[in-house]
Amino acid sequence: MTWKTLLAAGAALGAILAAPALAADLVLVGVDAKFADVKGAAGDPRPAPNDSLVLLDAARSPPRVVRTVTGLDHSLMGPPQSVALSPDGKLAVASSPTSWDFATGREKTETYITLADLRQAEPRLAKVELGANPNAVMFTTDGRRLLVTCTDGTLKVLAVENGSARLLQSLKLGRRLTGLAVTRDGRRALAGVGGEGLALLDLTGDEVRVQPDRLPTGPSSYDMEVSDNGRWLAVTSLAGTPGADGKPRSDIGMVSVVDLAASPRKVTHQVQTPATPEGVAISKDGRWVVVLAAAGSNLPATNPAHSPTGRIALYENRAGQLTAVNDLPAGAAGQGVVFAADGRTVLAEFNLDNAVAVFRVEGGRLVDTGQRVALSASPVAIARQPSR
Repeated sequence: MTWKTLLAAGAALGAILAAPALAADLVLVGVDAKFADVKGAAGDPRPAPNDSLVLLDAARSPPRVVRTVTGLDHSLMGPPQSVALSPDGKLAVASSPTSWDFATGREKTETYITLADLRQAEPRLAKVELGANPNAVMFTTDGRRLLVTCTDGTLKVLAVENGSARLLQSLKLGRRLTGLAVTRDGRRALAGVGGEGLALLDLTGDEVRVQPDRLPTGPSSYDMEVSDNGRWLAVTSLAGTPGADGKPRSDIGMVSVVDLAASPRKVTHQVQTPATPEGVAISKDGRWVVVLAAAGSNLPATNPAHSPTGRIALYENRAGQLTAVNDLPAGAAGQGVVFAADGRTVLAEFNLDNAVAVFRVEGGRLVDTGQRVALSASPVAIARQPSR
């Protein structure tokens, strides 16, 4: 890439960030290039493309690639919340880093996050060591703190200033942490704690405080999101409700809806989903919930439960009660899913198709627009720019 191209890319992004009239709707996609589907089984492409961060403008139809950042390690490990975009859109973060040793055929997990300062024509990358393998990552609504869940059960709290971050707190919440959500008023956060439900976090003081109670949202809480109106939380569970033997079923998943305005906060409804619901998104007003599930497409072709496609399902939230509306075929091994700012457009990551697919809620049903944003490798995480 020439210096002229770099300057043009930086100027284009700067114009989008600075000009409200353009009404950009920024969505960040994390791309893992270390694996590929080879005859129904995971393989290691040689040579592999670069892991990357891809910035999309979802206000365009179809969504347009604004920028691509390479030179970092990323992976599909953990929930599809391992990327984050700051409220001002100037700082991107990638967690869940892994590296692949082709000589030994093993993947190595790392213990840092990568910050990408998007204000420069060529983004400045910086690693921040955490001492634990990071999963989900999310900015607080004011952009001054960064929360990171880790596989050792700790929540890392970092201060963010002028494109850099430093560790403030390390809070032990349980055995293994998964997904993460921050309420739109910036006062609370919720973190998935293995099979222990959700931990509640108070963000109102200078230090993050852990609340004593937990929200029971299923046997394995995973991905989650809060509606923009702050009322509802949607959260997936990779294991469904217990079967006749009392053990959670792996052939189905579950999605729960939580009323955050209730006192005390409570789970109001849980419904079954297709197997392995990797991603969940809730519309701005909390009315619509979308679940992207692997539904057997993540299994080897020799497995009896294998499916060539995943499923994407729409549910309607009626005062805390979820009603299944419809579901459609989705790409194999689907990962993250988000609503665009219009509250009707849905972006879904089709992992093995190397694409982001565009759906819409039209006439009360989910519709596949047929639009696809092609990527260089597999999308594994997605985050929209927080509401300001």
